[in-house]
This record gives sequence, structure tokens and C-alpha cells, in this order.
Amino acid sequence: MDKEKTIKHFKTNPSHLTLHPTRKDNKMTDKQYKGYKIEGVGKGKADYYVYTDLCKGCGLCIAKCPMNKAGKKCLQWSKEVGLYQTPAVAPDPEICIACGACAMTCPDSAIRIERRQ
Repeated sequence: MDKEKTIKHFKTNPSHLTLHPTRKDNKMTDKQYKGYKIEGVGKGKADYYVYTDLCKGCGLCIAKCPMNKAGKKCLQWSKEVGLYQTPAVAPDPEICIACGACAMTCPDSAIRIERRQ
């Protein structure tokens, strides 16, 4: 599968960022974030979202990916750019197991994995 064909760009208010962590009143934020979605990761079990407006390109997600640690090229730098014009990341939908380690590691909440029903 050609993963470049599965990327869909979006601009949305992500549900996992509705409460701004630095606001004392915990009111909903209406900020829109740009990013892209890769459908069908984890053998079709999930969709992978990368919010390029939040990604700094630190690479922590790549370092913590269990599939990358196993020697496979699951999570790699993409052609998309992040917040500081550094490369964002993209998973290989055929290798990614949608475990969520990258999303939990990301210090900026730039990755979200949404399980399909």
C-alpha cells in the first residue's frame, strides 16, 4: 500500500485537546489545529492523526516506538512539516500495531490514535 495516498489533511479542534493544560478555568478552547490523518493503521483497527501545528519534530515518538526498537521502520520522518518547519512523523500502516506508545510519549499531544469500532 502506498502510504502517501492514504494521508488526508484536516483542520479541526481535536477532542483530546479541548481542555487547555495551562488554563486555570479549564474552559473549552476553540483553537483549530492543522494536521493529517492516516487511515487503517494496525491492520485496519485504527486511524492515526498527526497535528502538525503542535509537532516540534523532537523524535521522542520514533525513539519509543516498539516496532522501531524491534528493527522495523514503522514510525519515520514524513514529508509534512511541523511547528518549527521540522519534519513531522508518519507511521507505515502495514507495520504499525496502533499500540499508542508514540501518542503517550509525545510531550505536545501532537499524535492521536483513534480506534475504529
